[in-house]
Amino acid sequence: MGYDLVAVIRNAMGILFLGVGIMCAMNVEGALPKGVRVEKDLVYGTVSDRELVLDVYWHPDAEEAMPLLIWVHGGAWRKGSKSNVGNVLPMLSKGYAVASVGYRLSGEAIFPAQIQDCKAAVRWLRAHAGDYKLNGDKFAAWGSSAGGHLVALLGTANDVADWEVGDHLDVSSRVQAVCDWFGPTDFLRMNDVKGKMDHDPANSPESELVGAPIQEHPDLAGNANPISYVSGDESPFLIMHGGQDFTVLKNQSELLNVALQEQGVSSTLVLIDDQGHGFRGERADIMKLVEGFFDERLKGTESVWLKENPNPWVTQCAPGVVGMRHVLFQSERLGKYYGYSVYLPPSYEQYLEQRFPVVYWLHGRNGSPNVIKRLLAKFDAAMKTGDCPEMIIVAPNGLQMSM
Repeated sequence: MGYDLVAVIRNAMGILFLGVGIMCAMNVEGALPKGVRVEKDLVYGTVSDRELVLDVYWHPDAEEAMPLLIWVHGGAWRKGSKSNVGNVLPMLSKGYAVASVGYRLSGEAIFPAQIQDCKAAVRWLRAHAGDYKLNGDKFAAWGSSAGGHLVALLGTANDVADWEVGDHLDVSSRVQAVCDWFGPTDFLRMNDVKGKMDHDPANSPESELVGAPIQEHPDLAGNANPISYVSGDESPFLIMHGGQDFTVLKNQSELLNVALQEQGVSSTLVLIDDQGHGFRGERADIMKLVEGFFDERLKGTESVWLKENPNPWVTQCAPGVVGMRHVLFQSERLGKYYGYSVYLPPSYEQYLEQRFPVVYWLHGRNGSPNVIKRLLAKFDAAMKTGDCPEMIIVAPNGLQMSM
């Protein structure tokens, strides 16, 4: 049988012009479910006449007190806002209340001001739980990047007296579950593999957070590391990280997960191979994982979806093309690791002695893992119907200079 590879590729390219999804919209007001009320800029503490504020999204008509998800925003501790809460708002329709915490950024105050603020916010929320129909025994912390770092500290540093400052000191700042999205956990190992940025200089986000170059002051870095406080007394963790994150290396999540598990803490690490720093594009399965985790830990209910998908980060979150794998190769020229998608044809495992042609697919512009997924799905379908010869396909995952 003859194959018109040009026609096959042209047909596959028909999907390349689809737009790539971006992270959840931040239009808070338009995203609220019916019956949810927002109380904004509630003052949970004051430092040198500076009011610290948070927002609460709650259900006035709830028949019983609801579990609370406390969102802590990212932004390299330098920027960001409590209004960046789009990731967590869908949980309002799942039986949860939400609080989004504003905290002092590194340009205003160095560490531990940020975790002191977060702990003060938890205490204030628990002290005022009755005002917003919150169940004070069912609080969870959830954050991304710098926010992931801070919620990891909320989960591990439960006995640091110096971090409990402000009001309601007789109220616990402990949370009952933590969802850490790609947060730094061991500052001194953020350069284990060369990534998109150098974390050691004096002007790095980590050094600015602690007020000095981290490698020259390992004591300050260690004081800010969630991993330093793991004791075995922690609440359950769900840790999620993109396999192609070269801003905060995935080793940060791996290190924390190992430390927690070695102390007997319930911790689950989910590595999502085709994601970088920030979960973009189709994220329904990612959110189902998060929802299932919170349902189990805060409501005591089993997630039917998780039961039917025991390894969802493999079968669902990773691109759903049979034979598609993600690998990291180190570029000797650039001194960095880059991600590639490798497609193995249907009969690859059946005939180990067979040799297949290898096609390198090189994208234009910046490319995208989602585009590559759709491209390989087209090739996979064509090979299975006999409209295309079987081949191995290798494609860079939309990273600049990845060749």
